[in-house]
Amino acid sequence: MMHGKTTYGWKIFIIIIAAALSSMPLSGTADAATYYSMTTGKEICTSILFGQDGGGEYTLTAEDPGVSEGKPWVDNHFTSFVASSENLVSVPICFSSIGRKLADEGNVVITIKTPTGTVNHEYGVCVAKYEDVDITAGPAEGSPCEVMGSNTDVFSAGLDQPELYAQPGETVSYSIILDSSTPMTVSIAKSSGDISLMTTESSVVLGSGPESITLNVLSPDSPGDYHFSVLATVDDCNIDDCTREVDGILHVTASVSEEPQASFYVWLTPETKSIMGQKATEFNMKVQNYGEGQEITAVVTTGDGLETDFAPYTTFVKKGESKSIPFNVRPSVAESSTYKLTVSVQGADGTRRSASSWLTVDEMVADASKMGQDYFIESYDPEEVTLGDWEELRSVTGSVTYDDDIDFDATTEAPNYMIYIIIAVVAVVAGVLVFIVYKKGSSQSSEGPTWGDLGLKS
Repeated sequence: MMHGKTTYGWKIFIIIIAAALSSMPLSGTADAATYYSMTTGKEICTSILFGQDGGGEYTLTAEDPGVSEGKPWVDNHFTSFVASSENLVSVPICFSSIGRKLADEGNVVITIKTPTGTVNHEYGVCVAKYEDVDITAGPAEGSPCEVMGSNTDVFSAGLDQPELYAQPGETVSYSIILDSSTPMTVSIAKSSGDISLMTTESSVVLGSGPESITLNVLSPDSPGDYHFSVLATVDDCNIDDCTREVDGILHVTASVSEEPQASFYVWLTPETKSIMGQKATEFNMKVQNYGEGQEITAVVTTGDGLETDFAPYTTFVKKGESKSIPFNVRPSVAESSTYKLTVSVQGADGTRRSASSWLTVDEMVADASKMGQDYFIESYDPEEVTLGDWEELRSVTGSVTYDDDIDFDATTEAPNYMIYIIIAVVAVVAGVLVFIVYKKGSSQSSEGPTWGDLGLKS
């Protein structure tokens, strides 16, 4: 319970709090940040799609600290194209460690100007002994090597189709796919978002192949774009590697005619994945057709050293229909490395779509190396190492841990801690104002508002 000296001071406090809360979005997700770890003299390439934000001119510019050193981290610093949702343009960008030494690192920001606004893509590059790729919810604190050393994919989690369309009051279903090389139980809880969702299962046991949990979402009555996220967390594990946040978007439209009409789209799940040792693992391709029914042909390409059982595949997809196509990949050699795989789909109408993912073999080795924990690498055995071994290493290196258990109730929204951080900052400002008012004005004792008075949960 909080106590104040003046009722006027508390009025100021409440007004400030209300203003802060009213300015906060109901929902939303941070832009993802991608981090690359590469050995010296190597190059890693990816691509950015132009056209997904409507028809018009798209411009790419890069903020690259390596340019002033004469050793740019990225090869593409300016590109401009006219594109649209019906004519997507894939723009390649390649990151390089040529001319660099171990422990060199840099942050690169790729800015895309679209017909509807500006989007930033954040990248971090670390020159290291082992390759790795990490994708975080947004730019993380610390240098790229530190960020990568403190983010290990002990399990993977992702929606096979992150965006769905629905009409008001309609129930739609998302599928979250989870997988791990290590035996563990993963539980699901709602993290944020102003929509109602239920899960078919609250937890799954991993270690013997991918598992899927269905998220049933009830569409709000008002049209709009609704962002949401769910937390996937390993039971009885207290390091931050054991938690993944999975983001989705529900587009609620007034009529079916407002849904995309531009042929089909494709997704590849998960975006990043780690396996222990030389073994086969499964990815999932999802194709959703919004246009007229047509034949599509899908192919999978992999980098050197990665094999796949996927053969070119042709099938007819009706309008409004989706198809999930699982396939396996396997490294051809037993060594710590990172591989890129890409699915490419072409429709009979000429539309082309693609999506990429990254597979890292023995990511624990790569991250232990960045943390200087050579003793772990020397004793590492992909057939014997356990999650407990990694949790013990994290406790030695001081990885961030959380003490309190998360309440995994899929029907109840978990607390958004950012709200409390903002409130704490605002409270300091309000305290200063209250002090000023106290000095200037009259005082009469009154009891301040509780969290309930402010519309927040205690």
